[in-house]
Amino acid sequence: MAANFFSDSFMARRRQQWLRSILRLEVRTNGTWYEGDIQKKEVQGDTLVLNVVFSAVDNISCTIDRSRIFDVYGEVIHEQVEAIKKAKGQGTMIQIKVPIKEPS
Repeated sequence: MAANFFSDSFMARRRQQWLRSILRLEVRTNGTWYEGDIQKKEVQGDTLVLNVVFSAVDNISCTIDRSRIFDVYGEVIHEQVEAIKKAKGQGTMIQIKVPIKEPS
């Protein structure tokens, strides 16, 4: 344990707390934000992985240009630029991967 700052069990509990604190994910297209339905959220190593379905955009042809993640306090905890083109009638499931690292 000398090489790590925290024990593995402590970090496992922290990862579970992070997962519970994620409330929703939204994507933007044509200036409008759409909320998705989180299908899966997990931590893989030092990466947060979210699989989210956006049924509200299934029937439109669009380019998704941004995504953002909200926590249970309503705060945007992550936002990123996207360039996802989809056709009308095409389902929309997005996987977002976010490294869990503190800025240095």
